[in-house]
Amino acid sequence: MAEKKNYSLVYLISMTAMFTALCFGGCFVMIPLGASKIHLGNLICLLASLLCGPFVGAFAGSVGMGVSDIVAGYGIDTILRTFVVKAVLGLVSGFAFRWLIKGKKPHNWLLFLLSGVFYALFILFLSLYLFKGETIPLGERKLVVSILLIVSTGVLGTLLLIAGILFKKKLGLLAQFVVVSSLIGLLINMILEFALKIPLKMWIAEMSLEGAFIYAVSSLPSALITSSITLVIASLLYQPLYLASRRINHFDSLSPYIEEVLKSEEEKAQTEE
Repeated sequence: MAEKKNYSLVYLISMTAMFTALCFGGCFVMIPLGASKIHLGNLICLLASLLCGPFVGAFAGSVGMGVSDIVAGYGIDTILRTFVVKAVLGLVSGFAFRWLIKGKKPHNWLLFLLSGVFYALFILFLSLYLFKGETIPLGERKLVVSILLIVSTGVLGTLLLIAGILFKKKLGLLAQFVVVSSLIGLLINMILEFALKIPLKMWIAEMSLEGAFIYAVSSLPSALITSSITLVIASLLYQPLYLASRRINHFDSLSPYIEEVLKSEEEKAQTEE
């Protein structure tokens, strides 16, 4: 019994270390965009949470991406935000996946809700651009509403709407759980990223409220694009990775539930044939 417990601990430490290193490296596979960047760190954090549990994903995302920010030379406000936000991303997406798959309900209405939110942002940014121009005065500073920001919100809203329509027809049940839990985690990640940038920039970087707000808005396009890429790739990779690792993944407590879902999908496919 003690030997089995020690083996599980070693396995847990190994998996956590591996995903932490991958999160660290994933942040350097990136494209700079405005005040932020498009990177693969969130994808690794999300996959770690889905495959090995919320605590593995939280640690890997927080430490892996936090240390990458230190190495890259970012300010202390960015480093602190990364440690907090990526831990939340891992916890929320991991627990959401477990809650959804145990309840056996994918809650696809969330896709339509989020689509409406991003369409509302699209209309807001487009209206500001058309009636106020690209540069909007805010006290001593200026808010820049770029075409990229407008296009990003509109495209993401459209993708979510299409996903909502095709959700049940084109996606298997397991993929539906992955999509919705990933969406929940990524949405909270974006909200926290935006919300924490303002007070941290004001407190540590000594920015004004207007300057901190402009900085936070300017990073939205990269956050939207990164989240969209993360969602698509995670949805495509989860099932193959699970099937490839299920015999050695001794830390995945969801295996009985996942196997039940896969079995029901296989029976449904056979019936339709």
